[in-house]
Amino acid sequence: EEVGKAVKEEVGKAVKEEVEGLRAEVRAGFGTTYVPIDVIWKKKEIPVKDAAKKLRELRAKDLEVLEIYKVADGRELPRNVPKLDRDSPPFSDMCMFPGTPYQTSMAHVVPYDPICSLTWGEAIALVTGKAGSNMFASKNLRDFVRGNMEDKTNPFKVWAWNYLQLPYGHDEYFDNFKKGKAVVITPIWDPNNRWEPGTPYKLLVAATPEGYKWLLGITPLAQDPTEFRWFGEATPEEYKTATDFLQLVVSALGDLLIQSEVMDVVEQAYNSTDAAGSKAFYATIRNALEKEHGLLSDIIEGAFCDDNRSKRSNASSNSSFPNTLVGKLISLMQERKRMKRLGKERETGDPMIYAPTIVEGLNGQLLLPGNGKILTIDLETFFEENPLLIPDPYPVALKAGMNISTFYETPLLAGSNGMAEDYSVDDQGSMGSYHSVSETLTGEPGDGMMGEEVQNE
Repeated sequence: EEVGKAVKEEVGKAVKEEVEGLRAEVRAGFGTTYVPIDVIWKKKEIPVKDAAKKLRELRAKDLEVLEIYKVADGRELPRNVPKLDRDSPPFSDMCMFPGTPYQTSMAHVVPYDPICSLTWGEAIALVTGKAGSNMFASKNLRDFVRGNMEDKTNPFKVWAWNYLQLPYGHDEYFDNFKKGKAVVITPIWDPNNRWEPGTPYKLLVAATPEGYKWLLGITPLAQDPTEFRWFGEATPEEYKTATDFLQLVVSALGDLLIQSEVMDVVEQAYNSTDAAGSKAFYATIRNALEKEHGLLSDIIEGAFCDDNRSKRSNASSNSSFPNTLVGKLISLMQERKRMKRLGKERETGDPMIYAPTIVEGLNGQLLLPGNGKILTIDLETFFEENPLLIPDPYPVALKAGMNISTFYETPLLAGSNGMAEDYSVDDQGSMGSYHSVSETLTGEPGDGMMGEEVQNE
């Protein structure tokens, strides 16, 4: 009798665990609730010619926000622009997703790292209207985005607009894209509309099964339907609006890469030497950049880094950092070459990039892919106590463009998985990166040398 009772308890326990496991799978894991990213969008080759011009023209009507960017120089916060305050709501106690209860990870839109952010110059200038085609040539653009250690202590990268409140450990899913862990969060925004501070919009969320599991956890939302009342599901029209905007941003990023003066210098120097991966190879490219723009160590040095300022400032002058930067530029240059090759294989000959497109039904009918459930976040509801915290959709779209291009293994901005490892060499000619990937992408302590230094303070 005792044995039977024990067996019965074990069976009951096993059944309960199985049921809980099924609930977890349906709730969050493994692509059974929301449509996975590779089903939400088709990957399609599209031309990039004139895409940056089109995006710039659409952005030109956003006069109020462009005026904010125009006067911002990294010193004082402009009017209507909140600064991140980790100790005050909603940053202190709210997360967009329930994946890690009571633990919020502040994910950067524009990279916090002083090296990665340098490669975003053209993209930032495009969506903010700031003068300067790239951050190598324009100190004012660098100071606006990154700040410096002297007096520019409120750059864009510390504005509240530059953060999304995600579950703990966002670098694995929102930045690194390792082992099937990928999340793309993109605005449902029609660029024909005008955006000004406080204007609400929604975000469309696309992830791999593991990405959804991280975002959503395993507790059924139905148990507390009011807690995440900003959750919703995309309509066919919202799905198309978000996809069209993201596709435009991806093509514009590709267009900027084709036009980039920095890439011209890198490619010319790259083609002048065949000692790939050697100290001389990196020195050739580095010398070409420094002849054009000055010492890379001077450009990197002094970037304002908020927390752990002195530690990070000292690290930014490390002798390996210029070559880490060169490595990232080579990765981008290789992508530019791929776009040109892809274009030559087609009739037009114009450079092309892989971009997301909608999944259409028969006769071009607009339908939602998969089971039709695509997660959305209503920012008006999430930021209802302070609408000015709603981020500018254009920089958010840049991050989404970087993420989806990384998912397609055609990264268009530095900060993508693999860049540091693919092309990096120290001053002794050894391959490798001083930064860990998470440190490079997020500016937060990672698993590399920098992360260890910060954690051990």
